[in-house]
Amino acid sequence: MKKQISKIEVMQFMDKMRSTDPDTGEMLYPDTKVYMGADSTRYKRMGRWYADYTTVIAVHINGRHGCKMFGEITTEIDYDGNASKPFNRMIMEAQKLSELYKRFEDVIKPFPVELHLDINRDPNAGSNVAAAAAAGFIQGTTGIVPELKPTSLAASFGADRAEDLGVARKAA
Repeated sequence: MKKQISKIEVMQFMDKMRSTDPDTGEMLYPDTKVYMGADSTRYKRMGRWYADYTTVIAVHINGRHGCKMFGEITTEIDYDGNASKPFNRMIMEAQKLSELYKRFEDVIKPFPVELHLDINRDPNAGSNVAAAAAAGFIQGTTGIVPELKPTSLAASFGADRAEDLGVARKAA
């Protein structure tokens, strides 16, 4: 089950970001940037492993006026046999992020976009097993080179805390 981010709500907010000064015709928020991130959490329920995938859109208003966040959480069965090497789950994070970008690509124009994955490049980290594959998947499906840890703030902080911040809720 999933409670999706409202495309209408994001569209209305982005329309405000694209608004222009009536006297000069210049955009009021030209330095706005869009960050999209994905993160996941693995847990066991009734003897079966699941993962909650959180994806967020963070709109950094004019580069200095705070940000507006939109988020969603989906739950899927986790097929990774080895929890310390979460290859499948990391690829699923990349897929969820790619799908989010494709769903909102037309709405977020003309602002610059960064895509963030909560995957660690450190060879000692378990998620590293999927770093190259997940980054390649994102670049291949979106044309954007993703940010990975430690520079993937939309994933590491935004998606990681979206539920606590009230930005995303699990569907009932």
